[in-house]
Amino acid sequence: MRKLAILCLVLIVAACEKEELPANQTGTPVFVSDVNFNGGDYTLSAGENGLVLNPTFTTTDTSIQFTSTLSNPACTNCGPALNLEINSPDSFVLENDTDWLTQLESWMYALEPQPGDSLHTLNLSIDNGNNISEGDWFVNGALVNAQPAGTIDLSIGEPGTYDINYQDNDSTCTTGTSLIIDYNGEDIPCYGNLYQSVVDSNTIIAEPGPAFDPDATAVVWIVNGETAPAGDPLSIVVDIDNVFEVCAVMIDAFGCQDSVCFIPTNSATMCANNLRINSSEITSVDEAPNTEALVKIEFVDNNGVAYTSEGTQTNSNIQLVSIAPYTEPTRPGESFAKLGFEISCTLYNEGGQGFPFSGTINSAVALP
Repeated sequence: MRKLAILCLVLIVAACEKEELPANQTGTPVFVSDVNFNGGDYTLSAGENGLVLNPTFTTTDTSIQFTSTLSNPACTNCGPALNLEINSPDSFVLENDTDWLTQLESWMYALEPQPGDSLHTLNLSIDNGNNISEGDWFVNGALVNAQPAGTIDLSIGEPGTYDINYQDNDSTCTTGTSLIIDYNGEDIPCYGNLYQSVVDSNTIIAEPGPAFDPDATAVVWIVNGETAPAGDPLSIVVDIDNVFEVCAVMIDAFGCQDSVCFIPTNSATMCANNLRINSSEITSVDEAPNTEALVKIEFVDNNGVAYTSEGTQTNSNIQLVSIAPYTEPTRPGESFAKLGFEISCTLYNEGGQGFPFSGTINSAVALP
């Protein structure tokens, strides 16, 4: 029996909580992994029954891979044997002074790539309503466009309330109310617009936004601060010579609601700042899958049949529960870390048939 030339870990699992790091150890302990595969219990002990634990690592400019193999070097295609492979996260940067214990402890282990969250962005095109071209746009009080423009295109990613305003440079136009957008991060918000008819300037038209039910939207009209009856549900006729503001509360049957105000233009009010949304759309981008510290497990049973964790995993779990530095006297100048994992997953044979695998894996990695 070959003398074990490396480190080992005694795993103590306590209610799925990480332990405090134990003190450095020197010597040749016995690495013991207790696992259950397809209903059968296996105990794999390094240094016993010809099993030798061999940890290695390989690096590139952008990644590192740790491999720890517990097998019998004198026996080909026989078991039991266990191989653990740990890959660095996509965000990993290899540095000469890397604190490897901290790195390994902080990685998020997974047995298959995890889907990323979708990123939703609200894209809006907004204009000031009356061809006022000399002015600045403000969002939540901050200047966002310091160039003469009557229209602005905004992309809103973070959910929240956005107060959008426009200020013409020479203040010759009547200032209107802010445009308030309540964005939940997923759907087009409930907003509406008001227009002054080009056919009859005394007619104000309500236009519910795309989030409203087009067949079931009611409008409450408010003229000069007082509720007014409306003939057509989506329009109202007023005397613009005596009206300084028309507001509408739009409500549909599914809970969409918005309040919007409009300053009619007449001979006394040559122009007014009536903000309106010309178009809106939600773009959704899926983040890249999270392959943080992707792990692969390979297991050989007593019959010499090999199985792998590569495949669909449902409710799988791998948790790092113990980590510590280790020094092996027979390999001076090399650094190691002892790792303990709790594992529950599915292993697949060559034909793609899956079998349950669970237990504790006590292993080792050779550090760069």
